[in-house]
Order: sequence, then C-alpha cells, then structure tokens
Amino acid sequence: MSGTQKFSNGASRVVYLREPQKSKPFPWRKTVFRSGVLIGLLVFLGGATYLIRAPFLRVAEVRVAGAHAISASAIEAVVRDELSGSEWLVLPRNNLLFVSASRIRERVAREFGGIAETKVDREFPKRLDITVSERDLWGVACDEPPRDGASGHCFYLDRNGTTYEEVSGVSGWLLPVIYLGRVVPEGAGAVSPELVSFFDRSRDSLGGIHEQLLSMAVATATPGDVRLRVAKGWDLLVSSDREPAEWVYVLKTILDDEIGARAGRLDYIDLRFGNKAFYKYR
Repeated sequence: MSGTQKFSNGASRVVYLREPQKSKPFPWRKTVFRSGVLIGLLVFLGGATYLIRAPFLRVAEVRVAGAHAISASAIEAVVRDELSGSEWLVLPRNNLLFVSASRIRERVAREFGGIAETKVDREFPKRLDITVSERDLWGVACDEPPRDGASGHCFYLDRNGTTYEEVSGVSGWLLPVIYLGRVVPEGAGAVSPELVSFFDRSRDSLGGIHEQLLSMAVATATPGDVRLRVAKGWDLLVSSDREPAEWVYVLKTILDDEIGARAGRLDYIDLRFGNKAFYKYR
C-alpha cells in the first residue's frame, strides 16, 4: 500500500504504508474443538456398547399365539434357537433392538410347513410376541395310488392347493386323497384349487345319495378325466368339466334301477358320456 507526500518546497516522495495485520486465531480453540469431537465420539460408542450389551434389552420371554395343531412350545424352541449367537460376532441376536423379524419368519416357515404366516412383534423391554396362522388342512396329495401294499410319496394339502410336510401310509385315512399321477411338488400351486373344489362338490353330491367319496385319481392319458373311489370299493369315471350334480342323478338311476343288490360286485361305473353310463363287475 503506498501514498504521496508533498513538502513546502514542492518536492514530493512516495510513502509506503503498512497493511494492518490480521489477528491470528488462538491455537487453543482447535484443541478444544478436537477434544470435544473425541469426547462426543467416545460417549456415543460407550452408549452404543451399553445398549448392545444391556441385559434389560435381552429377550426374556417368547409368547406364541395362534398355534393349535402345532405345539406352541416347539415354535418357541425354534425361535429361541434362532435368537442364539451374534451377528458379525458383535450384535447379540437376542437383543430386542436387533431381533430380525424376517429371519424368524423364514426359520419358522422352514421348520413348520403347516404354518402359513408368522407375525413378529417386539414388546419392550424383554418380550417377543410370535403370532402364527396355521394352514387350513384339507387332505393329502400323492403321486400314485398304493400298489402291493406300498404307498407313494404324499404331502399334506391345504384348501388353496399348497402341499407341505411329507407323510406316509395314507391308506385308510379319513382325510380326502388326491392322486396326481405325477411327482408331487412341495409348496404353493402343487394342486389346482379347482381340483380341490371339484372333489368337495363331488363329495357333497355323492353324500346326497348315501355314497362316501374317499379319493380321486387324475387321469394322465385323458386330461380332465378323474377316477373317484367310494367307500363301498368301486370307482366312478367322470369328467371334471361336468358338474357333479348332473352326473349324480344318472348314477342314482343306474344304482336303483339296474344294479340294485349287485353294487357290491361293481368294479366301476363310467359316467363320462352325458346321460349314458357303462359299468363293469369284478
């Protein structure tokens, strides 16, 4: 920075002025700031560690609701096993803050095929509520009818066509049985819900003429055809595209007017051709 100074004799000279110096910040301010950040970080880590290890946040009670066919104590045991151990060797799974509801749902579904839905609720500080919805057991689905005293591979079946939990020895069961004539997959969509509904309608119609429906075998060579086995030991061949209320009228007429007392010798009655019927004795 410069200026010009004039004298009385007319001479002049250049005068250089000093720039004002800026005040330097106090060095202790940075130290205080850094110390504050460090203390805050330590407090945060200490609080987080305390919450992670806090005994008052550990799950002490697992309450199971909605279980009827499945043991509530068995479900509780699976949930407690899922809560054992730690995540990444740091986070305890039984800390209510870190309980994984999705993992519990997946584990329960894997262990209990009869459970359709699982709801997980945290009740602070120490309780975990598990509410389950069981499947609506309808019957059994098998690949093939029993042969030579041996049954095929079978699963429980709910009303929506979902199979779960493999079972054996279905001969003589009180539950309805559907034989698919193929490998039975496990899970949703294994059996058509329409097929389950057709069985129900057929059972109701046959019950109206005092016949008890036990099982249904799906024909693989002629799609849409099924073989119905009644409790008296003979079969009905019908089309699943035709309402049972229609062919059961024809069946009653045949049984009353033509077969009569010889029904115990029947092998099958074929009702797939409208009002015509064909039957065979053993």
